[in-house]
Amino acid sequence: MRYLIEREGRVRFAVPVREHHVELRLAPWHDDAQRLLSLTLQVDPVADLASHYDCFGNLVHRFALMGSHSQIATRLRAEVETLQTNPFKFDSLPPARERAWIADSLHQAPRLWDFVLHRSAFTPALRAFEQEIELPELESDSPLFAQVQSAMAWVHDLYQLDLDRQDPQPTLEGLLNARQGGAADLAHRLIAVVRGWGLPARYAIGYLD
Repeated sequence: MRYLIEREGRVRFAVPVREHHVELRLAPWHDDAQRLLSLTLQVDPVADLASHYDCFGNLVHRFALMGSHSQIATRLRAEVETLQTNPFKFDSLPPARERAWIADSLHQAPRLWDFVLHRSAFTPALRAFEQEIELPELESDSPLFAQVQSAMAWVHDLYQLDLDRQDPQPTLEGLLNARQGGAADLAHRLIAVVRGWGLPARYAIGYLD
């Protein structure tokens, strides 16, 4: 199966900036599961692109803008061919190896701890709010992906998904009282559960299959 991936991003600044160093981690992987057939990346203002691989195996494109600029635009176009008969079927790592991989990732990139320790009105420590409800617990002998799926089912059992809601509830308390929310509300609820397990989790949008 082949995928054509196109992405455009734009960042604007309130006042012009200078001496700007930018790193982009947008390139699809090229590995045993898929082949990267082509990739073009354009930036505006025009700059010389260089690349390297980071410690996680991501292809990183980097460039510097020394002159004054008030915005940066990036345009990616990539073609990927999946090599598996079923690209959505994969073999899970043993739970012990998953834990070791996550622990090593947190050690190698301490900034990932932001996605474990950070708490906010959207993703607070849940124990203070859910004293009457049994929260999902992390099991040591079960694959993480399956447990995250179970936690998502737990969220959907507690809260009704309101597909018409565009703006998230301002706080978790609002979600608890309403017992319904939009997709962003339920996603934040899941993030709070996973972070409570001591695992990195973050909110992401814009992914379409």
